[in-house]
Amino acid sequence: MIPAKKDLEFYPGDSFTFFFRVFRTTTEGIKSYPVLEGTPAGHVKAARGAEEPVLAAFTCTLGDQVAYPGSILCTLTPEQTADLGEKNFYDVQLTVSPTDIRTYVTGSLDRHMEEVTAS
Repeated sequence: MIPAKKDLEFYPGDSFTFFFRVFRTTTEGIKSYPVLEGTPAGHVKAARGAEEPVLAAFTCTLGDQVAYPGSILCTLTPEQTADLGEKNFYDVQLTVSPTDIRTYVTGSLDRHMEEVTAS
């Protein structure tokens, strides 16, 4: 399986949450795929594909698999986002067993650098 690629931005010092759904291609087209087993986990690293160091670990949970089949929710705390640099990389896996680990999504996780001004 090839993981989906989704680049994301965060604002330092804020909570950061993203949600995604697992889909698969069937003879009937693309269908959501309920995640009924396994433990989701996500990690932020300084380099794409690096094993170490882990800069932050997402808190990942399975979503409502009836209402939103295939849903996984991942969150970083304000303290975690405050400590991240400008350019980071992340991935989210589902561990079904020690020999069955599936990476579902990966991409860059970059600090939002644009100035925001109130009007």
